Amino acid sequence: MKIYTNNGDNIAGYVYNENELRTFAMTGSGELALCFNKYTTGERSEIVLFSSDGQIIGKQSFEDESVSMTASEDGICVVFPDTVVWMDTDLTVKKTYSSVESIKFAACTEKGVFTVTSGRAGYAD
Repeated sequence: MKIYTNNGDNIAGYVYNENELRTFAMTGSGELALCFNKYTTGERSEIVLFSSDGQIIGKQSFEDESVSMTASEDGICVVFPDTVVWMDTDLTVKKTYSSVESIKFAACTEKGVFTVTSGRAGYAD
């Protein structure tokens, strides 16, 4: 994969071999977060964070396969089948919401997490 600027300049490349690019999101500070699900055993997903100049500034791995991911200036929110994880933009885990079911998308802020399930929405702090 190659990463380009708005002007079309290639600033970075990333090889993800046997992984699937699940989703991506931009933080409010201009970082690019890529979410990969792995085809191998062990840790099942990985978040790779790039700076605005294309440098890898962090990685975070998880045991579960991700469902979706969003990002904002408040952080990065990753949805797993029964958990939602909220991280700072340096990929430090701030909070984990466990025992959640049927969540398709989530967005986290300093005040809590907003979730969307199949036909329902909720908010938790």
